[in-house]
Amino acid sequence: MTRLLSSSPAGEWVEGYPLGNGRLGVMCLGAALSPHFQINDGTAWSGSPRNEAAFAVPTPQEASELLAESRRRLAAGDPEGAEQLLRREQTGWTQAYQPFIDLRLSVSGTASTGYQRQLDLASALCSVTADGLLQEAFVSAPHGVFVVRLTSEAPVDVVAELSTQHRVLATENRRLELRLPSDVPPAHEPAEPVRWSAEPGSALEGAAVLDWQHDGTDEVREGLPVAVGVRRLTLVLATRTTFQGLGREPEGTARRAGDAAAQTVASALAEGWDALLAAHTADHRALFDRVVLTLGPQRSVDTGERLGAVYAEGIAADPALAALLFDLGRYLLITSSRPGGLPTTLQGLWNAESQPPWSSNYTTNINLPMNYWPAEVVDLPETLEPYLELVDALAVRGRATAEALYGARGWVTHHNTDAWAHTTAVGAGRGDASWAFWPMAAPWLLAVHRRHLEFGGDDAFAERARPALRGAAQFLLDWLIESPDGSLQTSPSTSPENRYLLEGRPVSLTTSSALDLALTKELLTTVVAVDERCRTVDDLTSAARAALSRIPSAPLIHEGRLLEWGKDVEEEDPRHRHVSPLYSIFPGDEVPGPVLVEAATAMLERRGDDSTGWSLVWKAAIWARLGRADRIQDLLPLVFRRATSDAGPWHGGLHSNLFCSHPPFQIDGNLGFTAAVAEMLLQSHAGVIDLLPALPPAFPEGGVHGLIARPGVSVSMTWAGGVLVSAALRCHRPSAAGPHTIRYRERVLVVAVPSEGEVSVDVDALRAP
Repeated sequence: MTRLLSSSPAGEWVEGYPLGNGRLGVMCLGAALSPHFQINDGTAWSGSPRNEAAFAVPTPQEASELLAESRRRLAAGDPEGAEQLLRREQTGWTQAYQPFIDLRLSVSGTASTGYQRQLDLASALCSVTADGLLQEAFVSAPHGVFVVRLTSEAPVDVVAELSTQHRVLATENRRLELRLPSDVPPAHEPAEPVRWSAEPGSALEGAAVLDWQHDGTDEVREGLPVAVGVRRLTLVLATRTTFQGLGREPEGTARRAGDAAAQTVASALAEGWDALLAAHTADHRALFDRVVLTLGPQRSVDTGERLGAVYAEGIAADPALAALLFDLGRYLLITSSRPGGLPTTLQGLWNAESQPPWSSNYTTNINLPMNYWPAEVVDLPETLEPYLELVDALAVRGRATAEALYGARGWVTHHNTDAWAHTTAVGAGRGDASWAFWPMAAPWLLAVHRRHLEFGGDDAFAERARPALRGAAQFLLDWLIESPDGSLQTSPSTSPENRYLLEGRPVSLTTSSALDLALTKELLTTVVAVDERCRTVDDLTSAARAALSRIPSAPLIHEGRLLEWGKDVEEEDPRHRHVSPLYSIFPGDEVPGPVLVEAATAMLERRGDDSTGWSLVWKAAIWARLGRADRIQDLLPLVFRRATSDAGPWHGGLHSNLFCSHPPFQIDGNLGFTAAVAEMLLQSHAGVIDLLPALPPAFPEGGVHGLIARPGVSVSMTWAGGVLVSAALRCHRPSAAGPHTIRYRERVLVVAVPSEGEVSVDVDALRAP
């Protein structure tokens, strides 16, 4: 059963049920007689590219001198002095993802009994039933609209009202035109005001339009549309903004946007409910049905009650809830990231606040890449397209930043970006270097491109990826400095958001952090491989190959201790939420040898289990790579606990709708959980496909269909008593046909996968002593 269930309306926004098509997002809050739908348009952001362009930055000469002096101070043992200099290169903040409109319906009558609310993940249909009323809603990707149907046993009156937090430019009874703010600082900067401007190009405008069909009559009361005496009503809504593309200035007017939305509504409404629902369902299921995970018996019980029972009794009491959370991650990726839309933000497609946590932007030092970790293994590569387009936009706009701030070729971006492809370092001149100074975002972002190629990406994709890959490599080659021993180092360097102690004082800057080395080696290796694949080897390829031989091994290990900052120092926070030094293990695909396994284990134990929602699932994925099902088992109770407002900022959990909490809610924890579970069930690194490499004891019985292994092999399995029962392979990419090494525990088989059809694995041979 792939359904979220509740016996009451949402008490707060984070208990709502999300719908979306990659551009239009709706949070259904669920009241029977007063339905409230909080609506997002994925293109609705504050500001424009002009915001970043208006920030003062050093001249290229000044920036060159600042960098040289910061490197000198760092080498002289003065990281604090180096950080003070680098703060002069910080600009202001990125812009914020915005709520768009609210749709409220008022239904006459009473509905006091029989309430049930559900979200069917397989059909992406949200429904509410109570006392002879049925409310059904979905967001259609094929038609680009939000659709609601109300069905009542007795005639009712329905009033519709549109409202917005933004500036209203015009309103009619079924149409609202608005202007978004021109500058929204993050919520952690309360002294900075929200700003508004009517100057063309400084802010987006937009509109929402609705219309309906029903079996009653139409009236207007106090300026609001009313459907009188209806038993059947179908409402269709569309939104549009003046957004023109990532990194491009807004263009147009709210009036024109409204006209386009009205045309979309009219076209969809003419189709009728049945046709709209059929097209939507077919489109969604074509993606969602690709993977099926079963863990224990299905249960039709209130999801919040299940969560409470699991926390009290353990996930083994209801392992199907873990399968539901896995499916929710797939659902959220499908509904928040589609071709034609923007990438999923910190909160996905859904946000109700004008100043949301961390601006609900794109945070590149873990959160944005984590959102896309499951895309390949759960067979949803289409969802990558908005992400790839953002990277392309950053690669264009980041060239000027690389040249101006670092005197380097290629392109650079830092730890925050937005719909306008912001590439400079945020912090407003006072940001701590542990997060504000991070010119290594591009290599991490491009790891998604590497993964797509490893999972069977074709030559056309390799050609498409080359400019961004090579531009990032150009920057790295100019960024690396030669040390006295002839090796190449990154300087200054940080380990994202963590600091170490220098004579008792917390500092951020170092030379060649473990993460920097891992990212540098990975990117340059990828560039060489892609150039060779595309038969375009040149001087840059040769320079990347030569540099690889001079970069220290990553990560550095001293006496069993992984050196996060490239030297043996004490962390300010030993239990820090980021585990970036273990990047090469996951999301990287290095097969760790015994020394790295020991050091990684020691680091994870030192970090501890408890942390933010996204950190918990990152640790679970790394433990899966280390084959430690027992340690995953230890983490599961922390994942499946209720998110509470008094838990503090570093203790994750789940809301009653299974939204993962940092806290607050961040979608990366949901999407990362799906990736982590997939890694427990299937791994494919260094040419070996591992079956059930880290199956937790809490999941003794189960089956999975359709997971994808490198280099494009579809894998299906069943197991019982924690032991593999059956396995079958199918060629998912044409290039994947041929022999593949399959491993289960310590046994290995070579299985020939045909270009067509399915081949069964000889499980008896794999299980033989």
